[in-house]
Amino acid sequence: MTPTPTVRRALSLLADMLNYPTPGLAERALICAEALAPLDAEAAEHVRTFAAWAAEAPRGRQEEVFTRTFDLQATCFPYVSYHLFGESYKRGGFLARLNEEYQRRGFSVSGELPDHLAVLLRFLAEAEEDEVTQDLRDFCLAPALERMKQAFGKKPGPYQHIILALARLFPPVAVGAGPAEWGDVSPLPLNQAAGNRETATPTGANGCGPDCAHLNLS
Repeated sequence: MTPTPTVRRALSLLADMLNYPTPGLAERALICAEALAPLDAEAAEHVRTFAAWAAEAPRGRQEEVFTRTFDLQATCFPYVSYHLFGESYKRGGFLARLNEEYQRRGFSVSGELPDHLAVLLRFLAEAEEDEVTQDLRDFCLAPALERMKQAFGKKPGPYQHIILALARLFPPVAVGAGPAEWGDVSPLPLNQAAGNRETATPTGANGCGPDCAHLNLS
């Protein structure tokens, strides 16, 4: 399913929610929720909950929570390949392949690692739809978001609502299911519990999964 302009705008706004907090965070979150509303009401409600927290939290508190969630001793690492491969050599192969795709399409990562969640969302918001972007959504981003949801565990926080909203837009795809629509589909079985640094969802030698045909290195 080709992402519509509404979908692309929502992804771009969600990417902005995953940046270090700047003034106007609550207002931008409300705009994001409005963009999500016609796509998924539950996702929009999650972002409204985040916006309510941002409206009450002083700037310093916003920065502290963001850092604790995504940076220092992070509750939830924002790097997709970490959740797919842990620290195995396969992660390096995936990052190299992703960089190749970005360069081929003239997309800039602006100094961030190519698999940062915000970077991937912006790429999907801008990129022409093809087999690569579909694989990236279904067999990379969707399973990684499932692990990010689990990563919060007993430490929920306001940014969990952004991850939950994204998980609504990128539901798990059953291995072997082939290309997926942006609706509800069968869940992808997770081979290991979240947080295992050595193994993740079933992977090929240098790609994100056995059904990911266009992001594997030959």
